[in-house]
Amino acid sequence: MSEKLDGVRAYWDGETFRSREGNPFYAPAWFTKRMPRGITLDGELFTTRGGFQDCVSIVRAQNKPDAWKFSVTYQVFDIPCMGNKPFEERIAYLKDLFGRLRIRWVHVLEHTICKGRSHLFDTLDKVTANKGEGLMLREPGSPYVNSRSKTLLKVKRFFDADAIVRGHERGSGKNSNCTGALRVEMLDDNGEPTGRFFKIGSGLTDKQRQNPPKIGSTVIYRFQELSRDKNPRFPTFVGERAD
Repeated sequence: MSEKLDGVRAYWDGETFRSREGNPFYAPAWFTKRMPRGITLDGELFTTRGGFQDCVSIVRAQNKPDAWKFSVTYQVFDIPCMGNKPFEERIAYLKDLFGRLRIRWVHVLEHTICKGRSHLFDTLDKVTANKGEGLMLREPGSPYVNSRSKTLLKVKRFFDADAIVRGHERGSGKNSNCTGALRVEMLDDNGEPTGRFFKIGSGLTDKQRQNPPKIGSTVIYRFQELSRDKNPRFPTFVGERAD
């Protein structure tokens, strides 16, 4: 098991960091100069727990290389080009590789053998108490799979999902002159619109209410559970997708 980081998923293709959709992230030359060529990596561009939106703002910008300094790290958790090897062998290779490269802002994500349900949930409680997002639980000996898989599971105290912004609803009271809620359409596991609409009002900062995500953009929201009519209960805005 390992911590599920609250950052931006990033693939290293041997030359460039890319999003899940294949779009480039504009990492400064000094950030990528010593990255290994000729291999692919899977990991997370990460700032700090709870810092998802700040991380998105940094990695999406094309002209702010200084914002990466002492802020962004790359947390590596797999090596797709060795995907047919058992997971333990892949992690051992990564630890040896980056142990020799010694790049200060690149780290191999720490993994711990899960000893049972009590160990799992004790660890989960510690992570969430420190504002972490949750854990990832991996099947021993599993190959690399670049999609949802039964060999790699999320373990969290809440759920998260994606939605498309379809409209902005004006607020009331102190928010009467800005956005009170986002009207969104739920996406399915394949990123396709479902025709199910709901509102997200919680989680938006004052700045985001003044300048909300654009209509058509994809956002992440968190919720406790689905209601009987399959709508998310207590949805909270997390941020815009970096893709």
